[in-house]
Amino acid sequence: MIVIKAALRSTLDLEVTQRYRMKIRIRMRIRRSASRRKDRIQEIMRGIIFSLTIRSGWECNHCNGAVSARPA
Repeated sequence: MIVIKAALRSTLDLEVTQRYRMKIRIRMRIRRSASRRKDRIQEIMRGIIFSLTIRSGWECNHCNGAVSARPA
C-alpha cells in the first residue's frame, strides 16, 4: 500500500511540477512577446493606413502626425 501511495505521489508531483513549469514558461513567453506584439500590430496598422492614404490621398491622423499623400 505504502509503495503504491509513494509511486502515485511521485507521478502526481511530476505531473504537477511539469504543468506548473509549462504555465510559467507560457506566462514568460506571453510577457516577453506582449510588447513586441503591440509594436508589430502598430507597425502593421501604420503600414495599412499608410498604403490606404497613398492610394486614396486622405490624411492619416492615427500615425505620428498627419500623412498627406497625393493619390498615385
